[in-house]
Amino acid sequence: MIGKNAPGLKGFPTPNTATGIAGYLLFLFDDKEWAQYLLGAAKVLGEVYNWYEAGDMSPEEAAEAFRVVVQDAPYNLRTCPNPAGGRIFRVNSLGKVQELSDAGEWTDPTGDATIPPVPEREGGTPDDQICLAAKNATNVLQLLYENLTDSFNEHLDEAEAATALTLTIIGLIGAEFAPITFALVTFFSVVFSVLYGVLEFVGADLWDETFTKALACILKDCASNDGGVVTFDWDCFQNALAAQTSVFDLTFEQLRLFGQIEYLLLVTGGVDALNAAGATTAITDDDCSFCEAEWCYEWTDATLSDDWVFDFSSFNGNWFVDLHVDFPATIRITEATMCVRVDTVASGQEAQWWSVNYSGEFNGLPLSAGSDNEIELGGVPRDLPGLAISCAPGAGITTGSITVYYVRLRGEGDNPFGDDNCTM
Repeated sequence: MIGKNAPGLKGFPTPNTATGIAGYLLFLFDDKEWAQYLLGAAKVLGEVYNWYEAGDMSPEEAAEAFRVVVQDAPYNLRTCPNPAGGRIFRVNSLGKVQELSDAGEWTDPTGDATIPPVPEREGGTPDDQICLAAKNATNVLQLLYENLTDSFNEHLDEAEAATALTLTIIGLIGAEFAPITFALVTFFSVVFSVLYGVLEFVGADLWDETFTKALACILKDCASNDGGVVTFDWDCFQNALAAQTSVFDLTFEQLRLFGQIEYLLLVTGGVDALNAAGATTAITDDDCSFCEAEWCYEWTDATLSDDWVFDFSSFNGNWFVDLHVDFPATIRITEATMCVRVDTVASGQEAQWWSVNYSGEFNGLPLSAGSDNEIELGGVPRDLPGLAISCAPGAGITTGSITVYYVRLRGEGDNPFGDDNCTM
């Protein structure tokens, strides 16, 4: 191959084309230990940095092509009979469950395995319904995963673990998935062996609240709502798991759970099982605000004048300091903190720093004279087009000084002021 021995280059040379590649990689070994080695080695070629340009394909194109090879390997037609007997099911490249008919064609599941339509969700906004579907699907996946880890910790063999998983699925998403799961577990035995065997290295303790939120957010971003019927885009979900991206800080070990979820769905029913999981109702909290990336921006006494406008005024002999900022658009503020110092206040009084938002609401916060005061705006989170704050040192005070050391804002979405720069 051209470029194979190019001096100074590391990795694999890119080919000219990926046309006609078929992914049979998962079926090379029936031994779970060797299957783990194979999958680990194969996934390496899905990373751009392991390629250098030699053929017509770029490293990015070669990595993506090989990632698809690995991802699609379990979907290839395998014409041998189910080793456990009975009907044969598969999860195709679209994530849909299919049954092998007597005529040798892949069709929708029939009989007791017929998958019912996804029921409509009632109440709430379309976004609320998507949030609930994502949270409930996450809950089902977590319970299924915990069932597997319980079986592993109880030293059940793979057949016993598969039976326990099937019974759990019946209770969570419906009896129609029982024959499907049993057939998939036996037909894709290598996949289940990897899923079960990797539990030796990836335990249930890695699935914490942070991971639950991360998975729910991925599902939320891959969901659509058609008249209350919430479904998930399989390709979007698979790509998100492969990309291993999240607004949450996950450990390297937790990222391995994404692969476990992928294998879990391959042996339980793909996107059909995922949609059925999303239609469950155990979770009733429709707040997914935690999915929004949080930004933080801080102005110091040296940079406040870059974006904030200062006004000094007096009324009936009393002086006031006002500063305000107009946001580029209405944004969701989750925290507003400032540190201020005022040197003099009226006798027997406390200076009041009135934090006023553009909705006309405010909260009075007393300040101690001659010391630094860190105060927070109340009533957040809230959507604001801007922020205005002012200070009055009390009646009869006509001279004095006030120092604003910093103003720090946190919000959801994109940072409207530039790159995050908070020091704390």
